[in-house]
Amino acid sequence: SANGSNLDPRTCDFKLFTNPHNLQGYEALWKFVLEVNDPLIAKAGVDFITRLSLQAPEGRNENEEDYNLRNIREDFLKRCMGILAKYADIKKNTNSDAMEIQNATKFILRALLLIQTLLEETEKKGFSGLKSHSAMMRGEKMMVRVQNHIASQVTAKSFEIHLFSNMTMWELRTVISNAARLTSDQIKIIKGGGEVPEHDNNKTLADLRFSNPDNLMISRRASPIVARAILIMPDGEINPKAKVIFLSWFANFSTDGLMNPAQCAAFIDSCINDGCRADDSRVVETFKHHDRNQDGFMDSDDFLDFYKTACTYKPSVVWSNLAAHHIRPDLKKEGEVEEDRSFNQSLPRAILSEDERSLEIFFKLLDTEGAVATEAWKLISNLPTNAGILSKILDVDCEDSSTFWNDCLDPENPYRLLYALQIVEFLMQDTDLFSSDPENQTTSSEKKENNQTNED
Repeated sequence: SANGSNLDPRTCDFKLFTNPHNLQGYEALWKFVLEVNDPLIAKAGVDFITRLSLQAPEGRNENEEDYNLRNIREDFLKRCMGILAKYADIKKNTNSDAMEIQNATKFILRALLLIQTLLEETEKKGFSGLKSHSAMMRGEKMMVRVQNHIASQVTAKSFEIHLFSNMTMWELRTVISNAARLTSDQIKIIKGGGEVPEHDNNKTLADLRFSNPDNLMISRRASPIVARAILIMPDGEINPKAKVIFLSWFANFSTDGLMNPAQCAAFIDSCINDGCRADDSRVVETFKHHDRNQDGFMDSDDFLDFYKTACTYKPSVVWSNLAAHHIRPDLKKEGEVEEDRSFNQSLPRAILSEDERSLEIFFKLLDTEGAVATEAWKLISNLPTNAGILSKILDVDCEDSSTFWNDCLDPENPYRLLYALQIVEFLMQDTDLFSSDPENQTTSSEKKENNQTNED
């Protein structure tokens, strides 16, 4: 279902209640996205079909296989990898005619765009420590000057950050937000007169053509617009996320699983702050209609029944209660950490990095020429370094390594050669020289504070 009149696929608001592959017309949508010739229409189709794999279906149990977010994204990536494998063979087949090669090139580039778009959209809030291959090498030392336009008495009006060119934009955002003492989504970063978009977060500063030194400006971003969740599901039950919230409220304002009128009044006061008392008419009416036993106590089922009625007939009151308890329209608590720093199994980069066959397909594309090889190399560089190749290089037997190095450093396959050499370069880095971990980055203003503290 879509809301509003804005049909831009990147911003059109909709809610998904099933696995995308269950949607009527989903196969036709994939066919259209792959075959359409107009690049603008193709990009709009790519953006829309990608958005279908960004969130788990609304109100569904992610433990169910068909509604698990990782499974949904695996299906998306499996489709893309199938396209790449099929048309890579056609493109390399010497018996293929010019039209077949042209179509194969279009389908390959479209599938690579689908994968890259999914990576960008899912990594706006970080990538759980799964750094890209290109970011493993530190690159060159550089410095960024930041002009702070956020009014604050506890942060410097300007500061410098010393870093390496292969730091990702997400890592730089983290350093800057820490210096400004705000969360990353509260900060707008301006470079060259334009805002650095969130979908560039997984790119390195070198990819984004940062110069040395470079200048940035930061300002405070307006609170992001969050799509409002539904309170009552299509089956007539309370949204499971809302149910968890309501039960947490009941737990906080009850004793031994029972809520008396005084506790109910305290809960109402927490929502409205009007000094509600146990003899208030709102409390009396609540117990009259929802205390099923009429024993002067409500249990959790009574409380949920109260909120089910309110969600159905007075949703605006429910949303007011949620806001009073700092619950956002998407039923998440304000201030929740956006990035899961633990290993996030549903991230597409995690899924691809675990699949050896995917890497082989990408390397097969590198054996072709032109735009296909270029885009495939960008994608490989954007994924985590392959653990299998890294392990083989680490475990090579120095006394009997000629065969391995001849295969690994094959001059007939320049991209494979470059990939292996970059791993060797990474292993040879002086890890003590300078850390690329954003937690260890120090701004000039922080250094001054530390020095002042030491002097004191």
